[in-house]
Amino acid sequence: MEDWNVIITVFQGGYRRALRVMRQLDPVERSPYHNVLVMKVDDSAALLSAVEIRTRESPALYDTISRVAPAQRTFDFRTCDELLTRAKSVISEWSPRLAGCRCYARLHLRGMRHDLPTQEMERRLDFEIVEKTGGIGGRPASHLPPQMPLSRWIPSIIAQGSPFGCAMN
Repeated sequence: MEDWNVIITVFQGGYRRALRVMRQLDPVERSPYHNVLVMKVDDSAALLSAVEIRTRESPALYDTISRVAPAQRTFDFRTCDELLTRAKSVISEWSPRLAGCRCYARLHLRGMRHDLPTQEMERRLDFEIVEKTGGIGGRPASHLPPQMPLSRWIPSIIAQGSPFGCAMN
C-alpha cells in the first residue's frame, strides 16, 4: 500500500488476529516489516473509535495490537538531514496549532537497519517545535518529558524502509 495513513504495530504472536480484526474495519495490508500493518482510511478518528470499541468488546485485543498511529502527513526520506528538513517544514506549517501546547517528538523506527541517531533527532525536533511556535505571538509550545501526561502528542514520526518514510500526526 503506497498511500497509507495509518500504521498498526502488533505484539509478537498477534499478527493474524490483528490483521483479521483490522480488515473488518477498513482495508488493511501487510507491510514488509515485522509485525507492522498499514491502512488507508478517510476518517482516522472514526477508526480509533472503532478500535477502542472492539477492544472493550474483546479485551484480548490489548494483547494483540500495540499501537494504532494515524498520520496527517507522510513523506519519504533517505538521510537524517532530509528527515529534519521535511519534518521542519511540517512543524512550520503546524506551528499555529502547536503554540501554547505541551508536546514532544518521538521517533518509532521499523524496517531495515538504520543509523538515525534517534534521541538526537528527537531533541532537534523538540527544539524546532519550541523555536517555531515562539514567534507566533502567543506562548511557545513547551517540551514535555515523555513520562508526563500529554495535552497533545505531536509529532509522531515513524520511519519506514528504504527509502525511509515518515508519518506525522
